[in-house]
Amino acid sequence: MRRARLRFLYFLYFLNLINFLSACHRPPQSKIIIGSKFFTEQVILAELLAQHIEARTGIRVERKTNLGGTLLVTKHSRPANSTSTLNTPAPPSPPF
Repeated sequence: MRRARLRFLYFLYFLNLINFLSACHRPPQSKIIIGSKFFTEQVILAELLAQHIEARTGIRVERKTNLGGTLLVTKHSRPANSTSTLNTPAPPSPPF
């Protein structure tokens, strides 16, 4: 009885280990596209954001700078799962 219980527990530990190891695989890396408006501050912010993402995650970042005004950048920005061209626009400059 005790031996059967130990085998069952070893089997459960083995299943937990397999489940844990299967959850540790890396998903395929994709690229991120970052765009900015035609202002110096926006270009600098987009470059800083792109460098930060590349340094922290290792994901390749494609830069699309000097896109134009707010309407153009807003039109082409999208959430991560839609079909537009930009993943995230650079944050807006504060109105001083």
